[in-house]
Amino acid sequence: MGLRYPGGYVTATFNPLAYTIAAANLLVVGGGGGGGGYQGGGGAGGFRLLSFGYVVGTTYSITIGAGGTAGSSTTTRGTNGVDSIFTGVTASGGGGGGAGDAATYTGLSGGSGGGGGSSYPSGRGGSGNTPATSPPQGTNGGQNMSDNTTYTNGGGGGGAGSAGVDATVAGAGNGGSGAPTTIAGAQTYYAGGGAGSRDNGAKTYGVGGVGGGGNAPAGAGVANTGGGGAGATGAAGAGGSGIVIVRNGRAAASYTGSPTITNVGSDYVYTFTGNGSITF
Repeated sequence: MGLRYPGGYVTATFNPLAYTIAAANLLVVGGGGGGGGYQGGGGAGGFRLLSFGYVVGTTYSITIGAGGTAGSSTTTRGTNGVDSIFTGVTASGGGGGGAGDAATYTGLSGGSGGGGGSSYPSGRGGSGNTPATSPPQGTNGGQNMSDNTTYTNGGGGGGAGSAGVDATVAGAGNGGSGAPTTIAGAQTYYAGGGAGSRDNGAKTYGVGGVGGGGNAPAGAGVANTGGGGAGATGAAGAGGSGIVIVRNGRAAASYTGSPTITNVGSDYVYTFTGNGSITF
């Protein structure tokens, strides 16, 4: 193919394969937020499920977000989980759960928001879907319920499928449910919110959301689900790490990071629980 430029002609070769765009299915889940030290549940990592157009011959990098650190005392919040990233698609880490003083009672915002800490009446849950995506990648954390004397109960962390449950006088809030997908075959839930915890009275502990949310008190989010950690009085539960799954009708040309490879019908499914890359 001759292309003219001011000094004459140059020959260029067109390779249509290098520009072929095809569709694959993709799940990206961020790391879950850590539970608060008094007593908000950690929010789930963001949940991104979509079809994407890939370019044949292009390498896509994959980063798996770690879960957030648990609150280690009654005045420390859990930290946010770390974002999981597939080139061009980011699932935010979940928000850390709230703790027990004026500086830390609000749950942190993230993929899903952390639950409110329980020593102050205004222990609000953190906002989910932060930063915003469409469709939303998560929900808000639950509100605490406290008079700072006879009852101090933490809110549940938000999940990908439903918001964290508000605490009541009777006990802590449950973590919000995760969201289901059949991308790897059987229906599986990811990104459940961590449970809120209660004070030392005759109150009810929260339950972690389906999809890896930790159960109170101090249960960790399940690894590679993006589940939030549970709140506790003192040392809480850490968030669960994230995951990336790619499903495609053609085998990858190459990959790094040791993904688990399975087949669903004629499709190839690549499940990454650690950092890596994939080239189709």
